[in-house]
Amino acid sequence: MIRTIADFLEEFKNNGLEQIATNDRDISHTVTIGNMYEGLTAEILDKAIFDGLNLKIVKNSFIYNDSNKLSKEMDCMIVIGNGTKLSFTDQFKYHISDVVAVIQVKKKLYKDAISDAHQNLKSVIDISEPRDGEIYMNRILSDSYRLLVGKKIPTKEDLPKLPFRDQILYNFLLMQSFWPIRIVIGYDTYKTENALREGFVSHLEDVTKDGTAPDYSPISFPDLIISGKNSIIKNVGMPFCLPLDNNMDFYWEILQTTNKSPMYLLLEMIWTRISYRFSLGSEIFGDDFAPESFHRFLSCRDKKIDHSNFGWEYNYYSFTDQQLSILPDNFEWEPVEIDSNESILMMGLIKLQNLTLNKKDAAFFEEKNIKIEDLVDSLVKKRLVYKEKDTLFLLLDLPILAFGNGKNYVGENKSGEMTSWMRKQENK
Repeated sequence: MIRTIADFLEEFKNNGLEQIATNDRDISHTVTIGNMYEGLTAEILDKAIFDGLNLKIVKNSFIYNDSNKLSKEMDCMIVIGNGTKLSFTDQFKYHISDVVAVIQVKKKLYKDAISDAHQNLKSVIDISEPRDGEIYMNRILSDSYRLLVGKKIPTKEDLPKLPFRDQILYNFLLMQSFWPIRIVIGYDTYKTENALREGFVSHLEDVTKDGTAPDYSPISFPDLIISGKNSIIKNVGMPFCLPLDNNMDFYWEILQTTNKSPMYLLLEMIWTRISYRFSLGSEIFGDDFAPESFHRFLSCRDKKIDHSNFGWEYNYYSFTDQQLSILPDNFEWEPVEIDSNESILMMGLIKLQNLTLNKKDAAFFEEKNIKIEDLVDSLVKKRLVYKEKDTLFLLLDLPILAFGNGKNYVGENKSGEMTSWMRKQENK
């Protein structure tokens, strides 16, 4: 379903751009040209949201917080409810809690425009202040933390006991769950994926040439930048996730790029947030659970500056145009294959949710000439469980074990992934 609508939006966008180029090529007034592209974007967004949820698209409007501090003017926003209409205009201001997504539109998206869009969207972060969270925010935080970090979300009591890195990531993802999603859409822009990457890195080098740049921590980047047919995606667990690699110095691959399906990425970003906000079922996405494949772009690591301050270092993956023309193939979602001994541990975990290992457990597997430590390490590497001291915890919400053809499988069924996979196996 989502890919069909994405294809429709891509065609609608292309037709809109052709209409502007054909019918309005004599218009040179900058503000009017900007209004046309913002209008096209607003119509795309209007076709991307669901009826019956009181969602609206507003243009050239503002966000305010409990202290009545305003953001900069936002080109387009997806909002809930009526907001406050500004006198004698078609503009509005909305409380930040009623803003689902903010979109900055650029007819020409090059280095300077990227900087301008970043600062505009950063004003949304700047007016965000502590407030009571909603249940859906905790669900986003819990799922993104589990997918990105590979652990269950800590309790408030346990958070101060975690390693510094885990505390940083928790707080980053907490803020991410509170903020509206922030998107940049550019139309007349870099023609190739590599040009977009080089332009973005050049911009980042410019803002950091004189030292640290507080406005450019990993979490401050827009969640999605669409540049014509190419895109930059932020890796924060939702809706796309590449887990942290703690074996690497630059352990967090914060940005990735692709040259395919920008409208699909836009829909995934918006629908995922809406589905959490309104507790919509996974059926809105259809039964295509294939993970997206992207190109590596920027990875990062935290760096201590002095005894009371830390910053971030970035590492840029450089590829040729030829290398970027080959996008890693998307693959069908499959459960994880486990052996019979691992399945015994998983059955206990699924029944109990957590399992404290003891000498009796070790002795049971030693009789089979199996070290329980090896089983645990294997399950941790497969990101099915994580271990704290002697206790194992599940990393799956609704796991299902399946057996067939002499093999054992376990997979998530929170969105129907495992059920769909088993149905496909039956039909083979």
